[in-house]
This record gives sequence, structure tokens and C-alpha cells, in this order.
Amino acid sequence: MKKWRCTICDYVFVGTQPPEVCPVCGAGAAYFEPVTNEAQITPEDSARLQEVLLALPCGLFVVASRTADSKRVNGMIGNTVLQLTSTPLQVILGMDKQHWTTELIRESQVFSVMMLKPEQLQLVKRFGFSSGRDLSQDKFSGLAWEKGVTGVPVLKERAGYFECRVVEGKTLDAGTHLLFLATVVAGAIEPQAKVLTYQEYRRRKQELWD
Repeated sequence: MKKWRCTICDYVFVGTQPPEVCPVCGAGAAYFEPVTNEAQITPEDSARLQEVLLALPCGLFVVASRTADSKRVNGMIGNTVLQLTSTPLQVILGMDKQHWTTELIRESQVFSVMMLKPEQLQLVKRFGFSSGRDLSQDKFSGLAWEKGVTGVPVLKERAGYFECRVVEGKTLDAGTHLLFLATVVAGAIEPQAKVLTYQEYRRRKQELWD
């Protein structure tokens, strides 16, 4: 009989197909992956390896997009952005399927990535701890921003930003996430500006609640 592992909580289900809902964490069938014959790491090893990956240097960004008709915009906090090639200028963006911003990127095929300054830590709370699906939640309300060349929102106060167009047919389904291959079409960096990193956020995150 086939085995399926929940990628959220590691629960293992035995059956011809994954369950509709994980009985442990409530994740849907899309979050299950088949268990191969390869040796599985223990929970202790998994926790240790997670600590290793948390030390991987990366930034913390506001990733934003718009509806196809440009009537609504939204943004969220992300940290999975990396340059892939320099000719052409291309990046890879990883986005959780559950987020509304992800849906907007799929719809409009454009997005912006804004690098925050360390003193903008509070924006992590604004863009990261609520959903823009709620019509009453305009995350950009009260902030100075403008539309970029692709019509996506760009904060006027930031360490830097770039805008991208998704390369047609180059979106990869990675289970819980989508990976977008995109071409950089515009951007700017503030000279000498320091960029908020994911590691600094983890050190200072209690400030968001003080």
C-alpha cells in the first residue's frame, strides 16, 4: 500500500490516494507527498537541519502585485527571492499557494519586490500578519507609494526595489509553493542603504509586540 506524508506536520497516511484532510494539522490533500523508499530523517534531525537553514543569509521583502484590471493591489512579506541569471536579468520568486498575493501574481503576471530598511521593521507586521483578501484590509493605506512601470505598487520609502514580469510558461508547481521565473524590468537602490535581513527580523521580532 502507498504511503503519503503531510509536508506540514509529517503525518504519514497509508492508502492509494492521500486523505482529503490531514487528521493532525488539517492540511488539504495538496500538501501530501508520496513517501519513497529512501530513509526518512528523524524529527530531531529535522529540527537540527531547520536551524541550519535558518542561518542561510537572506533578505526580508515586501512582495506586491495587482489584479489584472489594476483595481486592487496587495503585498505580503516574503524571503524567497534570488537572482538566477545576469543575462538576461532573471530572478526566482517562491510564494505559498495559499496567499492572495500569489493569486494576484498568477493573474497579472507581474510583481514588485521591495527591500526594507532595518528601521522599517514594523512593516513586517502590517504586510505579514493580515490578509488582503478582506476588502477592509488595504495594506498600503496611509503609506506613500506609487505605481511602477508594470502597474504594481512600489513603496516610496524603501532600501531598494525591482519590478518583474513572469516568464510565460515558466511557473513551477512545488507542492505547497509556486516558483515564478521572472525578468527584471525596472528597479532602483538607495545608495548606502542597509537592508533588513530575515536573520535580523528573527532577532528583533519581539519589537513588533512591545
